[in-house]
Amino acid sequence: VPFALICLFQLLYTVYSVPVFRLKRRFPLNIAGVAANGLIAMMAGFSIVAGRETLFLFPIRIAVMVMVAFLASVNMIHIKDREADIKAGIRTIPSMMSVREARIAIAALTGIAYITVPLILGIKALVYPSILCAGLGAFWVLRKKWREGPYFITYFAYYGVMLYFLRDTISGGFR
Repeated sequence: VPFALICLFQLLYTVYSVPVFRLKRRFPLNIAGVAANGLIAMMAGFSIVAGRETLFLFPIRIAVMVMVAFLASVNMIHIKDREADIKAGIRTIPSMMSVREARIAIAALTGIAYITVPLILGIKALVYPSILCAGLGAFWVLRKKWREGPYFITYFAYYGVMLYFLRDTISGGFR
């Protein structure tokens, strides 16, 4: 199962990048492809333990959360590539809007990504960290000079907090 999921990941990445298909040029399919690959990578890791039962054992709430959060938050990767994307005809939020409009839209989507996590997972204790990280993520996007570092630090810190609250769910079936 891990091998099949890795092959699926590579296939989707190829469809995303290779000029014949170039899913990368088509909004919102480009974002959906990145989100799907995020889920596939997570499932590949899960499948090392779950094996053939991966599709049956992988928690549906986590799958939905990964897709929703990635669909909303992954747009930030295109901020720095705006001019190149416009030249190459790649449709992204930053290439379809003014810089200001794109940053506002991406900041709002970043907030939505963080806020939906506790709602989807049903973990009330994640509400306050989600609100804090939504504000920080939006702040990093709206800053005058874009730098990915603070955005990713906030993301990975939140990911650590989320994993702490999911620890029983993650290890529950494999003790």
